[in-house]
Amino acid sequence: MKKALIIALCLVFVIAGVAVAGIRYSKHDLSSSGGQNTRSTNVDEVCVFCHTPHASNTSMTAAPLWNRSDNSTTWSNTNAYTSPTMDGTSTGPNNANPISKACLSCHDGNVGDETLVNGPGSGTNTITIQWQNAIYSTVANLNDTAGLTNDHPIGLNMAAISALDNEIYNSPQNANLRLFNGLVECATCHSVHNSTNYQPFLAMSNAGSAMCLACHNK
Repeated sequence: MKKALIIALCLVFVIAGVAVAGIRYSKHDLSSSGGQNTRSTNVDEVCVFCHTPHASNTSMTAAPLWNRSDNSTTWSNTNAYTSPTMDGTSTGPNNANPISKACLSCHDGNVGDETLVNGPGSGTNTITIQWQNAIYSTVANLNDTAGLTNDHPIGLNMAAISALDNEIYNSPQNANLRLFNGLVECATCHSVHNSTNYQPFLAMSNAGSAMCLACHNK
C-alpha cells in the first residue's frame, strides 16, 4: 500500500512538472522571471496566476483550484460570431460552459492583481502584484470593440450542428480535440499548458489545416 502511494505521488509530481515545463517562459508565464513584457515584476511564481493550493474559487467547476475571481465581463450570444452559413447558434461563454469563462478571465484584455483570489505568500491574500503592463492587446484581448463577433464561435453543440450540416462531423476526428458537455469551447482547440509542441497553445498540429479538418468535413 505504501509503495503504491509513493508511486502515485511520483506520478502527480511528474505530471505537474510537465505542465510547468510547457508554460515556463511561454506567453502564459507571467512570473517575474518569465521573460514576458507583460509579466509581474515582484512575483516569481508560475502557477499562481491561475491556480492556488489554498482558498481557491470553488465556484469555478471547470478548472481545478482556480485562483481567479469570476469574470465580470458580460458575454452573451448577442456578441458571439454568427454567419448566414451557420446551422447552429453560439451560446457564448456562460455558467453552463465555464471552461471558456476561465480563459476569458484573462483574455478579456485586462489582467490585474485584484483578480487573484489568493495572492502568493504565507497565508495572505493582500499582496499587491506589480505589473510591467497589465493591459493585454492584439490577439490576447478577445473583448475588443468587436467582442467575440469576429472569433471562432464557442458554446456550439457539435452533434446538433452535424445533424443539420453534413460538412461538420458529429465529434472531433482527433482525440486531442475535446468537447465539453458536447460543446465546442476555447479549450477544444487550445491547450493552455502546452506551448512546446504546437503554437499558439494549440491542442494539435494545424499543418495542412489538420485541426480545422478534424471538425470540418471539407
